[in-house]
Amino acid sequence: MGAVGRAARPARTPPAARPRRGAATGVGPRPGSARPAFLDELSRAHHARLARCIILSGNINDLFPLPDGDAVRFVALDALLRHAFWHARYPTTGAEVRFIVASLRSDGIAFASERDRATLAGLADALRPAQPDLAADLATILKEVATERASSLVTLTLVAELLRLVSRVRARGVPVRPLVVVVDQAESLLPAGDAPHLAPLDREAVKVFSDLLRDDGIWAEAETADVYPDVIVLLTATAAELNRKIAPLPKTVHVTVPLPDEATRVAFVRSRLAGLGAPFVELAPGYALERFVTDARGLTVRALDDLLTAARRDPSAFSIDRAAIVEAVNTILQERLGPIIKLVDPDHGMEEVVGFRRLKARLAALRRRFDDPDRAPAGITVVGPNGSGKTFMLEAFARDTDRTVITLSQIRSEWYGKTDVFAEMFEAGVAAFGRILILVDEAHVAFGSIHSRDTHETEARLTRHMIQMIDDLSYRSRIVWALITTRPDLLDPDFVRAGRCSLFVPVFDPEGDDAREFAAFVVRRLAKAGIRLTAAERGLLTARTAGFSAGDYREFADDFADERAFDRSVTLARFLDGWTPSSVSLARERESQILLAALHCDWPELLPERLRDVPKDRLREAIDALRVRLA
Repeated sequence: MGAVGRAARPARTPPAARPRRGAATGVGPRPGSARPAFLDELSRAHHARLARCIILSGNINDLFPLPDGDAVRFVALDALLRHAFWHARYPTTGAEVRFIVASLRSDGIAFASERDRATLAGLADALRPAQPDLAADLATILKEVATERASSLVTLTLVAELLRLVSRVRARGVPVRPLVVVVDQAESLLPAGDAPHLAPLDREAVKVFSDLLRDDGIWAEAETADVYPDVIVLLTATAAELNRKIAPLPKTVHVTVPLPDEATRVAFVRSRLAGLGAPFVELAPGYALERFVTDARGLTVRALDDLLTAARRDPSAFSIDRAAIVEAVNTILQERLGPIIKLVDPDHGMEEVVGFRRLKARLAALRRRFDDPDRAPAGITVVGPNGSGKTFMLEAFARDTDRTVITLSQIRSEWYGKTDVFAEMFEAGVAAFGRILILVDEAHVAFGSIHSRDTHETEARLTRHMIQMIDDLSYRSRIVWALITTRPDLLDPDFVRAGRCSLFVPVFDPEGDDAREFAAFVVRRLAKAGIRLTAAERGLLTARTAGFSAGDYREFADDFADERAFDRSVTLARFLDGWTPSSVSLARERESQILLAALHCDWPELLPERLRDVPKDRLREAIDALRVRLA
């Protein structure tokens, strides 16, 4: 392959091939058409910022709306980009400009159409009489492009030579249409990793690409802004999988492709239902289209298409109802992020929560703060002993406040060594759900402390990413974090400082009227199992269950119902004598957890009666004494 030279600075495109001075040079929409918002962001990056390289990451494998006359088609990203670059409009002139579109794929370089290839081939023919050197170089590149599949380094080098050659041609006053090169699976071409750990070909690919973007002589600058800038578009699911040397390169811009918004989901579902023909896909009785689309937050258009297709082809096995949508969303989330994340659809609200009257009143007031972005805290820390009902209470709170519940667990083990990838995918995933409550179970072990010498750097980076997301003011009110823990003393102080999850909400075992309400709950639950208690037995139940946790009450009711079904002679008194609540079996552990919750409690009226007047120093002494005994 012949060497291709470089020009000091690209010449201005002749008037016949450029818009009037001041025209926008972005990939603009047709007037009045609706299109994905990320294309507008791409346009601004290309025109206003003269981006040389645009990284497109996120939901890149989905389908996107493309106006087609009076209708809208849904197409893959490559077709959407192809159409956008073939029909670029410049606001000042209103004229269309057709880019030459090429793609770099695993099988080499391919032009988007024969017309794109023919444009360059015709340019080579036109150059031959007066510019034989340029014509020969261009013909050589086109010949190499047409050959068999080559290594990624060879194809990347060809792209670099083509862009430099186009710059030389323009420098000699020959007009050339703007060129865009779309690099698919860019993370495999420019993989993440430090140079010493990369394969030799990968190191060389990063160097070739870096040299290309740093070559100021071939790219448009402010004084040559009326030139149609060439551009490279890198496609990758997560930008974190790209080599970290790419993002800081000159004129490199990152644009995120989000999950479809509600308007897009509505448009697709209506279009798909109308186009399926008879027999039509029917939603489950009482399940309205609006509810279906709302529940589908977090689903891609392709996932929606799969659901509708399956429901039409095999309606007996696949129904379109809330349960099916929640299952589909969980499948998608876990495919992206593994088992650490789960979407929960609570079937209970605060009305179904037994007892906790004072806590309910406090949460009702807190709801008003969460609904006000100017006053909403980033989150809360929920403390209390095992079995006290912390998660159950939060799920009910989320349902009543119309929030989607997302749970996180085992983050450190699942994504060890992939911190940046996880953080990017997690933020992109949860941001699609609108109003959400993120429950972090066992929060004291979920994240590594950024202050501990024992915390690996990858864990510390994950913690910093989560803290940055908690601090993001654009998420206030929309995303609420709830750190659930029995050990608030082990929480990283950066999570619970002012402005983050600094409000400590305690959930203690029921007592007084709350305990009596739980005993009545047991009576009702036993009645459903066919067990009717006498007045004396109800009194005995109330007296003997004092000190039970919320979980103990439910478990006791179910255990007694099972035992009575097995042996009709078992009495309530006899079963109570043999049944051990967690307050006994885990007495020391739970007492330590109760004292820790009391020490950190921000709502003192919720404290157990015996601890309301105990000074903080006494609580600390009691905690230290218990730790010695537990050790």
